[in-house]
Order: sequence, then structure tokens, then C-alpha cells
Amino acid sequence: MADRSSQPRKTRCTVDELLAGSVEQLRRPRMPMRRIAELVGRSVSTIGRLLARLGLSSLKALEPVRRCTHTFGQNLSFAGSRSRRFNAL
Repeated sequence: MADRSSQPRKTRCTVDELLAGSVEQLRRPRMPMRRIAELVGRSVSTIGRLLARLGLSSLKALEPVRRCTHTFGQNLSFAGSRSRRFNAL
């Protein structure tokens, strides 16, 4: 009986730099990992490992969501208090 090689028979599929760049561009606007995996044709675990390596696996690592502030009427902010409006009456 001959000794077998210690080299693994299977390896995880590697992700080339072109694919890594496209995954990063898809993730920056907060696209979910599952959607990215569907688009690029790889498994969710592969995309998860790649995003972890890039430091983009959690949504907190991405740029914060920009909050919209709308003004209504007399330059009142939607998120502001309504006391100014009632004091004007």
C-alpha cells in the first residue's frame, strides 16, 4: 500500500481580482450577499468569505445611510420639532 499525498484533493474555488472588484462595487451600495451571489454565479459562502476578506461583510462597515430631510411649508424640517409651528399661531 503506497502512501498518499498530503495535498488536498479539492480546494475552494478561488476568486480572481476582476470578480473581487465587481463584488466590491456591488456591495458598496448595500446590496445583500445573496443577491450578489445570484448575479455573479457563486455561492453565498464564497461571497461571504470574499466580503470578510475585504472588510465589507457587515452593513456597519459600509458607508452610513444618508438620511433624507425634507422641508415642508415654512422651512420646517420633517425631523424637527413642531413647537415653532404652534408658536407662530
